[in-house]
Amino acid sequence: VSLADDDEDRSHDLPAAACAREIIGWGAELVLMTDAEPGSSLVINALYDETGMLRNDSLPRVDAVSTRIHGAGDTLSAAIAGLLAQGLDVPEASQEASQYTAAALVHAFSAGIGVAIPDRLFWAGDDDEDDEGSNDVN
Repeated sequence: VSLADDDEDRSHDLPAAACAREIIGWGAELVLMTDAEPGSSLVINALYDETGMLRNDSLPRVDAVSTRIHGAGDTLSAAIAGLLAQGLDVPEASQEASQYTAAALVHAFSAGIGVAIPDRLFWAGDDDEDDEGSNDVN
């Protein structure tokens, strides 16, 4: 999901854009910056190259009511790496990884009494429901 037209101007003035330009100046080919402005309901992942912003994706901010979520950046990085390994180009991998990460955060869970972690296997569903009928003997 791309930024709405009214958010497009804001995306060019983000502090992340200045940081991305600086990192590109140091020799990086591409930079993916995440900007989660305090109080905003959106998280923006913006991909830059030497010409400027290639794409940006806005995602709803996921706030856990009773706990924090740890591992969003790790999930995003791993998803991008996996998609690149499958042959996607960088902008498409960035977009798909952003959507995947948002869904993994929505399905986050606590494995114990600590912080919540993204459910990276949310897409696999609950196998117990599918297996109920498979053990029937005729």
